[in-house]
Formats: sequence, C-alpha cells, structure tokens
Amino acid sequence: MNKSKVIDINNITAGYDNHKIALKNINLSIYENDFIGIIGPNGGGKTTLLKVILGLLKPFSGEIKYYSDEKEHFIGYLPQFKLIDEKFPIIVKDVILSGLSSKKSIFKAISKEDNNKLEKIMEEIKITDLKNRAIGSLSGGQLQRVFLARAIISNPKILILDEPNTFVDKKFSSTLYDLLRELNKNMTIILVSHDLGTIPQYVKSIACVNQTLHYHPTSEITEDMIDAYACPLEVLAHGPVPHRIILKHGGNKDD
Repeated sequence: MNKSKVIDINNITAGYDNHKIALKNINLSIYENDFIGIIGPNGGGKTTLLKVILGLLKPFSGEIKYYSDEKEHFIGYLPQFKLIDEKFPIIVKDVILSGLSSKKSIFKAISKEDNNKLEKIMEEIKITDLKNRAIGSLSGGQLQRVFLARAIISNPKILILDEPNTFVDKKFSSTLYDLLRELNKNMTIILVSHDLGTIPQYVKSIACVNQTLHYHPTSEITEDMIDAYACPLEVLAHGPVPHRIILKHGGNKDD
C-alpha cells in the first residue's frame, strides 16, 4: 500500500541575515510513518533544515508543502538542549501540559482527559516522580525527558528531534530509542543525531546534510556515502551492530 506524503521540500535554499547559504537546493519528500535519520558535520545545515520544516526560518527560495489540515499538533519538536534559569517559576507537569495547546494558558485547570495523558506520558518516560519539581532544579538528562514528554503528549503527526540523547544517560538512551520505535507506528519521526553506532538499528532511511542533501532509502551508513558528502564523522559500534570505523577525511573542517 502506498503511503501518503506529509511534507514536500522542493528546491529549498536557506540561510541567515548575512545571506550566508546554509542549505542549497534541498529536495526531500517525507511520508507517513517515515523514520528519517539526519546526519552530517557540525555547521552542515542540519538544524537549519529543521527550522525550515518547522516554519521558524523562511527560506531564500523554494517551497515547502504540508499535507495536513491541522493547525495545531501537526508537529512535535524537541530542540537541542540548553540550560534553563534555575529561578524560572514553572514545574514539570505544567511544562509537559503546555504541549497540548499553544492557545491555552499553561496555568489553566486541566481536564481529566489531559491529566490522564499527562500521567501516561510521564510513566512511559519514567519521570512521574518529577511531576511537581521546579524545572530549574532538574539535571540535564531529566530536563531532556521532560521536553520529550512535552513534544509527544499531543500525539503529533510528525515528531522532530534535534540530538535528543544529549545529556541522557546510556540506560535511558536505549529506552528512548525503543520509545521512538513504538511512536513510529503512529507518527513520522525526523531525528538529527551523531549517534551513528545506534541510529541505523532504528531509523528506516538516512539523509546526509552538508549544505546539500542526499537521501538514502535504507538505514545503512556506508563509508562511501559519508565520503561523498565530506562528513567528518566516526562510527564505532559493538554488540549486534558490526564493528566499523569511518575515519575523518577531506571536506568541511570539523567544528
């Protein structure tokens, strides 16, 4: 059965105020229940691509089309982690609930249905004990879990994650990927990661971004593939994943 498109990216060129090009002539079709792993060097344009998809950055040229009538909850987003002011006056449950609606006050009394969603998602991500904690008191890994819960509580059609395992311990990292695999049964996932030893086990396809984009319809990451896009990356994997090393090579200078 043919899957329906959820997003079409056509000839996108994008950059910033100084008109420095970060992405050039990008094309990508994204389908229902895709699980795309985005790889590439630092400064290659991965986060810029996510910003274009999210509508946070207007491209210089090209078109992006969304195949949905939904205005809210079409995309859930977990950005790269940044530290939060310890004095910021908000607790964990309110952060997570804010993912249910951009139009409602996060301090508004919640319905029984919303509370059930909250309890379910906190249990899945194992943060129930943090429910009433101030977010300023959390560790980096705890915060990452909280914002992941916020991104998925509304059950979005597309989930976008930018380096989601940053500050997450190895034990939860495995739990995270297993959770994403389960979520992928009902939503499209776009994942930016440098964890090349792990993501091939979970994603369905790979997009290598280094100003341009090359799409690979399988999850295999090969040396030839990375060499073609000058991605200065290394892979070291053990266990069920074959042990292999991809050395740094010519191309963009590693940041």
